[in-house]
Amino acid sequence: MLLCEEASGLQSICDYLERQLGWTDDELDLIERKNRLLAALERRRQPVIFDQVRAVPPRVARFIGHLTDRIPVWIAGRSDSRKDIGHVWEHLYKFARIEIPPLAKSETSALVENAVAQGTIQPDARRYTAQLHRISRGVPRVLEELLTELAARKYKMDTSFGWDLLKLDRHIRELAQRRTDLSRAQTKNKTQ
Repeated sequence: MLLCEEASGLQSICDYLERQLGWTDDELDLIERKNRLLAALERRRQPVIFDQVRAVPPRVARFIGHLTDRIPVWIAGRSDSRKDIGHVWEHLYKFARIEIPPLAKSETSALVENAVAQGTIQPDARRYTAQLHRISRGVPRVLEELLTELAARKYKMDTSFGWDLLKLDRHIRELAQRRTDLSRAQTKNKTQ
């Protein structure tokens, strides 16, 4: 499967998917890149997953809708309401809805254990699986972000300071993401 985490424009879609296909040719204009990408994806018949579709402009929603006529397309979303899906809601009739329940505590534990076994996070994180599960509320993306934070620094998990620092780092990242989203929305509104 190919994953496109940023679908705010055709440029970002092309960038994400071309990188995964191993393409580095920057000589083509955007329309040529889009057409080449469509042809390649249709030949490969490989599913494409789009995330972060809430703010896609109508042009990108039409591209995703067109892509669904050619290959399997998945949309990762928190819900299928219009506010969470954006302009893609017009194409929802082409999708089957699959609800995935939050991770169980045992699944969170398995992911933490795997990260420790790979040496990505410190071994004492095992003792805090319950807290990681509680903070993430079983949402895989949130758990991934927490594990990424744990991998970025060595927190002293056995102290309240280490645990508070992890929460603070996560909160800072959330605020930075909101600021980026707000900036994009303001830029979009100015151009319309």
